[in-house]
Amino acid sequence: MTKKISFVLIALFSSVFVFTKTPDAQALTTGNTVYIPIYSHVYHGNVDWTKKPESKQMAVMVSVRNTDTRHPITITSIKYYGSDGKLVRDESDKAKTLAPLATLELFVENKDTTGGSGANYVISFTSQAPVDSPIIEALHTNFWAPGSVVFTTKGEVIQSR
Repeated sequence: MTKKISFVLIALFSSVFVFTKTPDAQALTTGNTVYIPIYSHVYHGNVDWTKKPESKQMAVMVSVRNTDTRHPITITSIKYYGSDGKLVRDESDKAKTLAPLATLELFVENKDTTGGSGANYVISFTSQAPVDSPIIEALHTNFWAPGSVVFTTKGEVIQSR
């Protein structure tokens, strides 16, 4: 009986993964502007005597991946905004051309509190030829004993070229 239940559960979970992993068809583009949520800290636990919730600082690695196998893309603008919507810093000096399948990485240090929990990057790119849209994600981490926090956020197109 236990073997039958285990098999049914494995089959059920396997079919869920099959349906959730189906990729969406994406149109080719010659450029976009992408918004990426950044959590330089996350709230958790309880509200303390100052009426503020506990928080954990996060280190964030942003990865801009050219997914096109034939054409380069050029990162033209990299801007980091705070929770209040104001520009914290312009990192466009890090902009560059990414060869097919190349990656650009950005990093927000764990000690950087300038953005807040509602920070974001806005990254723009162009291409001379129509290309597959890059994958732009942010990996948020905080490792400590006895536990750790790790999660990702995904960029969303806010302006098409």
